[in-house]
Amino acid sequence: MKKLWDNKFSIIAAAGIFLGLYMSKGGIATAMMPLLRVLLPIVVVLIVFSLVKKKVSATLGGGLQKKMKAAMEEMQKRQQQQAAGGASQQTIDLCNKCGEYQAPGHVCK
Repeated sequence: MKKLWDNKFSIIAAAGIFLGLYMSKGGIATAMMPLLRVLLPIVVVLIVFSLVKKKVSATLGGGLQKKMKAAMEEMQKRQQQQAAGGASQQTIDLCNKCGEYQAPGHVCK
């Protein structure tokens, strides 16, 4: 009720517009037709857009979520296998100058 009271001027203005349209020649239906001619296509486009957006996001989003979940599970499996197997990763250093394997004591030719 407090929220309604905060908007009292907007409510009074809306009531004044409604009463003005109601008292006009032809009544409120005739007065609202030009407004409806403008607003109806906009409302239809917004409704169709929201439905298409939901459908596309459900189609694409669902597939993307499945792929992300599978990738995360694969990464977890790899980490568990490395931890359990004790497999250590070795890096191979290549020389910047000659491009050969850089063993300890390497000298470029």
